[in-house]
Amino acid sequence: MIDYFKSIGVNIIWVDPIFPGVGDKEESNFDHMKFAKKFLEAVNMLKKKMCFMAVY
Repeated sequence: MIDYFKSIGVNIIWVDPIFPGVGDKEESNFDHMKFAKKFLEAVNMLKKKMCFMAVY
């Protein structure tokens, strides 16, 4: 996805949280560690491609 946006000239990618907030009482199967590892992978890829990420 990063390569696609870069190829059409998009250099800033906005990221919205898709997981429950810390302390939310609702049960979740969300794997926080997997998300963190993949997020770091994406951040490093963006740096190499001279793109930026904005997080809300």
